[in-house]
Amino acid sequence: MTSSVTKQGLALAALMTVAVGGAQQIQVQVNGDPVTFADVQPQTIGSVVMVPIRSVCDKLGAPVDWDPATQAVSCKVNGSDVVLHIGSSEAMVDGQMRYLDLPPTIENGRTLVPMRFLGESLGNAVTWNGDTNLVAITTNATATSPSATTTTTTTPQVVTLNENEVVPVTLDNTLSSESNHIGDTFTATVSDNGTDGYASIPTGSKIEGHIAAVEPMQGNQPAILDLAFDRITFPNGTTEPIDGSMVSLDNQYVMVSDDGVYEAQDSGKTFNRMVYAGYGSSGGMMVGIMDTQPLDTTALQSDQSAIEAQIPEDENQKVEISIPAGTQLGVRINRQDSLNL
Repeated sequence: MTSSVTKQGLALAALMTVAVGGAQQIQVQVNGDPVTFADVQPQTIGSVVMVPIRSVCDKLGAPVDWDPATQAVSCKVNGSDVVLHIGSSEAMVDGQMRYLDLPPTIENGRTLVPMRFLGESLGNAVTWNGDTNLVAITTNATATSPSATTTTTTTPQVVTLNENEVVPVTLDNTLSSESNHIGDTFTATVSDNGTDGYASIPTGSKIEGHIAAVEPMQGNQPAILDLAFDRITFPNGTTEPIDGSMVSLDNQYVMVSDDGVYEAQDSGKTFNRMVYAGYGSSGGMMVGIMDTQPLDTTALQSDQSAIEAQIPEDENQKVEISIPAGTQLGVRINRQDSLNL
């Protein structure tokens, strides 16, 4: 039986196929070395960079297996095992379900998969430069000792982020429904308690995110801005992937546990996601939606009545969204992760 998520992914892929490609060829690098694609090239479908999985995994040293009976492709490196199925937006990473922005597809015998998901699922950092159409993958290299005669043994510190935990952050960049585009990246600084950081996260840590969806104000349709959070960088330069979505720090949505950790409320006021909607007098306000995927135009139209029900009567004027640098919000953790610091 095809799941609703799979059906939505297939429909989205079909709709976005018209947006494939661009004037400038997409390049992929691993630790600065270019990846060579023999025939089928990387391409952009909507806002998602899709790449031939075998070419990238070969460069990463990750063996790729193909099961024609189940239409499954898998690869494994650094202890991470990733399994994807053609046409399905559901993937397995180390036995845990993950969702894809777009389902894998086959073109001229090559399997195309979302680049960011593939790289980060295998434990690497992935960045996108829209000016040069460059995807840069940085692998987690093992540090070597400064000399052959010196051996240093350290015990790595582990930061555990639990599902539904909320990390308070302050935006480093101004975000706007008029000037930002899907895929634009930004950073936010993790808030601290004035001494040594927040919970087990040290002072100075930053979380990088990207614009998951954006729609400027059009007629009766409000502007929308949906954020996703992809990785955390600790002060020592270590970067680890996370899966986070936006949440308000208002006590309707977040409560503080006895040990000072923020947790998403589960009192009927918690939504699957929260987004900014273009209402009010201060450049938009945060509202809840039940969708688990980024809010595209179709989902926005279906959710518009539910969104409007959350807007106070005196704030129902439509505006473009502007979230200034310095704005405080929460990053809701969608899956438990143990991060090596």
